[in-house]
Amino acid sequence: MTNQRSNTRAPLKVRIRIDHPIHGELMVVTRDISDSGVFVVIDDAQSLLKIGEHVTGQVQGLPMEAPLVQMSVVRFEPGGVALRFISDNDKAFDHGSDVAQLRDAGVPTVLDRTDAHMHHKFAIF
Repeated sequence: MTNQRSNTRAPLKVRIRIDHPIHGELMVVTRDISDSGVFVVIDDAQSLLKIGEHVTGQVQGLPMEAPLVQMSVVRFEPGGVALRFISDNDKAFDHGSDVAQLRDAGVPTVLDRTDAHMHHKFAIF
């Protein structure tokens, strides 16, 4: 398989809560992170998630409540799943959105500023 990644991954092991519309709350651990997404370790991920599904994630164990991050399932590997960070202009200002923090930290952010949002919009970092 050819490496098609445009963002460098950094190893990162943190506990994250994934909220799924059907399966509810899943407590998982990350393997690595990049500007565009995160890989989380989930046993039997393909039986729980589907490509294109949207989930909400929140880092756990911090001294304050972490922001909520909207993500989409993009790839399965043995032992886990790759999730891509997503946003649009309607979601960028929701309580818990991390778009401003990412932008302020120097991460390039692009928002879809049209009135017509499709279900599967992706922010490109």
